[in-house]
Amino acid sequence: MNFADTWSGYSTALQDRFKDPSEQHRNAKKMMDLKYDGDTVQYITTLLDLNDVVQWSGTTFRNHISKTLPSEIIKMVYQTRGGVPSSDDDFLNAVQEAGQVYENMLQDPGLSGKGAPTSRTEHSKSGQQSRKDSRSPSDRNQSSKPDRPAKDKKWSNVREALKDIDQSDVDQ
Repeated sequence: MNFADTWSGYSTALQDRFKDPSEQHRNAKKMMDLKYDGDTVQYITTLLDLNDVVQWSGTTFRNHISKTLPSEIIKMVYQTRGGVPSSDDDFLNAVQEAGQVYENMLQDPGLSGKGAPTSRTEHSKSGQQSRKDSRSPSDRNQSSKPDRPAKDKKWSNVREALKDIDQSDVDQ
């Protein structure tokens, strides 16, 4: 054999020699089994590590992520972006931003009322948080609706949604 030894040739030969033939199938199964456990950054990082070998992309990849995350995160993506971004990178960025807002909201003591889920896992299973109206029936009838409640307000972007939130409240 008459060929020159190069680093790229050596590294390619080494990778080919020790390539795991079942790694792609194993990582695909791990991706299917991966669950959101309250940390969006960790979820996306693990998913992308597995996807380096599996190579999912496009609608299939985005649909898989949408199914495994709490619906509130995907709703925030719709609210902030006006829909689901069509590129994988834009979608992942939007999900990461919305996930961090969602996780901060779960830590806010003002948002956890009676009957609200007590853990992130329980909250993600329950879908929307249910809150009972604590006002008396007479107060409900007399109240006028000067402003929409904060929980029903929709912002045009994440920055606007977080505008009046004190960082010390988030860090608690």
